[in-house]
Amino acid sequence: MVPTQTEFGLALNEPYKVIHSVLKKRDGRPQPQSEATDQDIVAHYRSLFSGQDRTSKVPAITPDSLQTLLSAAESSDQTEAKLVRWRCMIQDTGFASEVYQSYQLQEHDPQAAGPSSAAGSDTAVYSAFGLDFAVDMASSSSDTELTDSTQIGTNASGNQSKTRSSSRRQADSLRERNVMYAVSVPGETPWARSAYGDNASWPGSDGAYLSNSIERSLSLSSPNAAKDHSAKNPLSNKSPIPEESHVAGLLKFYDVEGASASLQVTQVIEAVGILESAPFRVDDWQDLGFASPSAGNSDSAASSIYHGPCLHVLFFNPLPPSTIPQALTEARTPSLTGMASAPEIRAGLLSYLTAALNGDELAAEFLLITLLARVHTRQNGSGANGSGASDVGGTAVGGLSLNLLNVPEGADSKTGKESIPVPPLPKLQDALRNLLPAVVNQSLSLKHLNDAEITFSPRVAADESLQAGRLQLPKGTTLVVDEVGMGDGGTLREGGVKNVQSLAGVLKNSKLEYHYPYHSFSFEADLRVIVLSSGKSFLPVDIHMPLELGANKGTGKTELPNVTPDTWRLYRLFLLQARHASFTIDEKDGVAERISADFVAARKKRASSSSPPEKAGETAEGEGMATQEDLLRRMNIARLLALSKSEAKLSIDTWIRAGELDEARLERLRKLPLGPMKVISFAVGVRKGGYELNRATQL
Repeated sequence: MVPTQTEFGLALNEPYKVIHSVLKKRDGRPQPQSEATDQDIVAHYRSLFSGQDRTSKVPAITPDSLQTLLSAAESSDQTEAKLVRWRCMIQDTGFASEVYQSYQLQEHDPQAAGPSSAAGSDTAVYSAFGLDFAVDMASSSSDTELTDSTQIGTNASGNQSKTRSSSRRQADSLRERNVMYAVSVPGETPWARSAYGDNASWPGSDGAYLSNSIERSLSLSSPNAAKDHSAKNPLSNKSPIPEESHVAGLLKFYDVEGASASLQVTQVIEAVGILESAPFRVDDWQDLGFASPSAGNSDSAASSIYHGPCLHVLFFNPLPPSTIPQALTEARTPSLTGMASAPEIRAGLLSYLTAALNGDELAAEFLLITLLARVHTRQNGSGANGSGASDVGGTAVGGLSLNLLNVPEGADSKTGKESIPVPPLPKLQDALRNLLPAVVNQSLSLKHLNDAEITFSPRVAADESLQAGRLQLPKGTTLVVDEVGMGDGGTLREGGVKNVQSLAGVLKNSKLEYHYPYHSFSFEADLRVIVLSSGKSFLPVDIHMPLELGANKGTGKTELPNVTPDTWRLYRLFLLQARHASFTIDEKDGVAERISADFVAARKKRASSSSPPEKAGETAEGEGMATQEDLLRRMNIARLLALSKSEAKLSIDTWIRAGELDEARLERLRKLPLGPMKVISFAVGVRKGGYELNRATQL
């Protein structure tokens, strides 16, 4: 319980009073735009909430709490407004800045004022942060503008002076605020929400998908709109994973030249502010970037009014992928004294991943290093603009994608747009969600890929709004791609081809294209991608890892080992810290010379071979370090293996161990039998009579 009479308690429970007091400190008068009073309030609140422990005391917006918080905001007096916080992903920064009048001066006739009123006293009515309230402003002899504006004269020059003064004050009161659209963090797992203090239960937190989540949590329709069930929600295409229960709405920032100006799409922030239900009226559609709905009569106009969440942001904190929730850094309990060292934590984590893969320890080693991979350097890229977009790609260094093949088919499931097929390896799915903060499943079933309403890349539609793509995800998200669901092949239509191209771009360049009417821009996309397939994936992944499953063949008949909550915390903290730990290769300890010597030896071995490999399943990848690409892959494996062992520098022993693991993997690839050929027909062309490109892939 936070005492309400402290400054922090007032800021938390009665933000109106704190805002009022900050304004009073400005000598009782509104400031011109060069002295932004609204930004003073932002700075004051940021100083009060300087740590996670304080921010966590603010009630969180969740799909369950949204209705209650909005109802409270609508039914209570503005002076009773409460602070709320929202961890969200920026989905669209393309909204135009809003110009609003931050205050209005209400003039009082001194002849009508009571004996206790100051002559010439005006009231400034403020409207920033979604609030309307008054601040009395006593006139003074030095304040000539206010004095002139409150004098009642009978001559024309006096009236003109008053009009000019009033116009100047009105111009001074005009301010700008940045408007953006945000959604709940896509794919966020229940433990991550709990670690950030979002303790309210989320619908679908057990992994079940809710087809009605958009109507529940995206917008609250007006009574007339609620009766008209045929009215289409205009914002439903702005959520990357619409089948997940989520919140989506507007953010309004008042530090126009401050931190909010540098926010980019897919960036995750925690915003604290004052919540209101904002109407999206017919005459607002064009300003918000949507096509205006028909307003032929009053009934249809009323039914087209939607109310959605709008947060007036007092301050926000960026949450990059390296952010560690405070709950994971709490003191260890005595029960963990036997697992205090990093090697023991790694061994326990590896054992858990091995169980998730039905006893395949080699595959678990590669899965572990994949979970630690991230893009740490980008080379030869052109300069990005202020929103993070660029039209020339560069080389991303550090990422590692994994293809687990020999994966059995999962449970049968519908593949329509209302649901996503259940992915295979259910124990692996559970393990990833237990360990990682955000996991998203993506099916490659042809029906799903070809669905006209499903796009992997964001695009600006005819109504000029940015529609979300399913790959518009925050950096650090784990993407599990189900290629097994593709079945025995079929026709991939134009939309499906574009979806596959978008996914391939993320795998090759760690960038995702955003499609605009006349151009496409690429935005950075650092996703951990795990592709599950029956045979070798046709996608450009870095590591192909054949599975050797146990007797249960991944059916889930055996359970994952029991793990205590404290051990979970250690596993999660281990992964977060290792992924963002510093790493170097010291040229003085002989590692660089050893790497160079091994590479030369591998190239000589290939040159001495009589012919390139022709054996089924054996490719250039099966030859170890025969090419520059092979060397870079091996060095990346060694780097990630060192990080998993909590080593800040690459040692010769770790380099040798990385080679042993990679050679064992390549040996499995060499032993792969020639599988059936899956024929995928790529239908290309938008006009009738378009051509087909047939591609046979061994899967």
